[in-house]
Amino acid sequence: MAEERNRAIQLLRAWVVPSAVMLAAFALAYVPVACFDYSRYARPGEGPARSLLEILFWPEALDKDVLGTIGQAMPSVLAIAITVVAIIVELASNRYTSQVTDLFIRDKTNLTVIGLLVVSSIQPFWIASSYGLGFAPHTGIVVSLYLSSASILLLIPYFSYVFTFLQPANIIDTIRRNVRLAITSEAVRKIA
Repeated sequence: MAEERNRAIQLLRAWVVPSAVMLAAFALAYVPVACFDYSRYARPGEGPARSLLEILFWPEALDKDVLGTIGQAMPSVLAIAITVVAIIVELASNRYTSQVTDLFIRDKTNLTVIGLLVVSSIQPFWIASSYGLGFAPHTGIVVSLYLSSASILLLIPYFSYVFTFLQPANIIDTIRRNVRLAITSEAVRKIA
């Protein structure tokens, strides 16, 4: 029970709080500027007008240049994340045990975040390649925008998670959990 509570607290410290801070910072940077631009430059009488909520939550990104920018930025973000994480994991592995690298590679959270960064890097290229003959992949562009935004906003919480993961007490707890799991599955296998 205490172990589950400690993991919940670690999850809160490593993901929820930094994610909320990053999302709030983004909202404070984006929403007031969008509201100001809408109040100042929107011309409802000129063609079909979009509401402020549509502008805030459903961007109209039909410009292929947006995909090019995302397609260039996301591989760079992926490279930065992999470089930082690889250096940190290697240093921890040299300091504590080489098993740290194995634990880190098998960790589902790491695989999920790196997977999100990879998908966010590849997806804009495929969406950009579907342009042509009067077709503009509006939904694909918006998904690319959201994926890249989520990936970038998750970087700081992910780095926080990595530092938490590599603390000696957490490494020992992870090894202990893996040993218990191996013993339990071996016992179940022998019974069956």
